[in-house]
Amino acid sequence: MGITLSELFNDSEEIAYLNAAEKEMLDCFRMLPQETANRLLDFMKTLI
Repeated sequence: MGITLSELFNDSEEIAYLNAAEKEMLDCFRMLPQETANRLLDFMKTLI
């Protein structure tokens, strides 16, 4: 087909690829217990 899975399932016209730091952060986040992940997400939202 000539497109990547990211392009195929994307809802918008923009394609975003994670850099190495973002991939590492996501990997670590997924290893956290759910309650800890929720708290971390809440904390991260206060930083932006």
